Amino acid sequence: MDYRVETPRRKVLPNWRYYNNTVNLGELTSFENVNLSDADLYPIDDYISDWIDSKSVYRASDLISAAITNSQKNNSHVIEAAKFLLSKQDRINLVQKQTAEYILANNNKVECDKDVLRLKNVAIEK
Repeated sequence: MDYRVETPRRKVLPNWRYYNNTVNLGELTSFENVNLSDADLYPIDDYISDWIDSKSVYRASDLISAAITNSQKNNSHVIEAAKFLLSKQDRINLVQKQTAEYILANNNKVECDKDVLRLKNVAIEK
C-alpha cells in the first residue's frame, strides 16, 4: 500500500473579488424563502434587551441587522428601531437609512429590493 507522509506542495490562488461584486451577486443576503420554524431561528433577545436599555443609533442598527440576518423583521422592536433610525437622519449613513426603509416598506415581503442590497458607496467600488 502506497501511503504518502509528506504533504503535497500545492500552489493555490484565491479567487478575490471586489466587495461590491459580492453584494451584487446576492451572496450576503439571507435566504428568507426558506420556511423556518420558531425553534430554528437564532434568538435576537440580547439585541432587543440592549435596544430597550439604551435607545441609540448604534443599538438600533445592531438590532435591525440581526433581525434581517435571522429573518425576524416582523418584530415590533425591530420596526420601532427602524423608525428611530429614520428620525435621526442627520446621524445615520446611507446604508443605515436604506436598511431602515427596507424594514418599514417591505416588512411582509419575501423578496428583497435590489436597490437596497446594492451599496452605493463609491469608496467600496474603489
